[in-house]
Amino acid sequence: MTVPLFAPPSPRVQHRPVEARRLLYAIQKLSPEHLGNFVSGASLALPQVLAVGGARQLGPVAILYHAPVTEASDGPVEVCVPFEGELDIPDGLSERQELAHREAYLPMTKTQFGNGTLFNAARRELEAYAQANGELTGPLRQIDFGTWAESGPEDVVGELALPLRWLNQMRPETRGRLFP
Repeated sequence: MTVPLFAPPSPRVQHRPVEARRLLYAIQKLSPEHLGNFVSGASLALPQVLAVGGARQLGPVAILYHAPVTEASDGPVEVCVPFEGELDIPDGLSERQELAHREAYLPMTKTQFGNGTLFNAARRELEAYAQANGELTGPLRQIDFGTWAESGPEDVVGELALPLRWLNQMRPETRGRLFP
């Protein structure tokens, strides 16, 4: 496999390291008509479970699409939130450790999330960038900043992200420096 020296042109896609972390999550196989209710309900419930249980939320809620949700495919879809602290995990929820990784991500506006054509174009752009620079290690993630209600159509309300093992020969954190 030939690894490109530089990422393909995509000034919108960015990348970052993600530390190992514990995730509280709910996961379900579901049909498209149940997707919105599940994501909305779990996105509200998980932070509340952490607050009531005395654990601390460490980042925004993420929705992981392990497979497409269509009439022919039922996912599964996982809604998760990173946390720290002691927590009794309620029935119906689970906890797992996510390993440290690098993540390619694309900031998204409310309009982009709401328009299927724009969403799919952004997803393809992100996938092309990630595949050109690394080996995908997990499913597509929709990161929700929790600002939908007070945001306008062109405000950034979240991100699409893909975890990957960075294979680019020039690590992004060393670009522009003489020594790695």
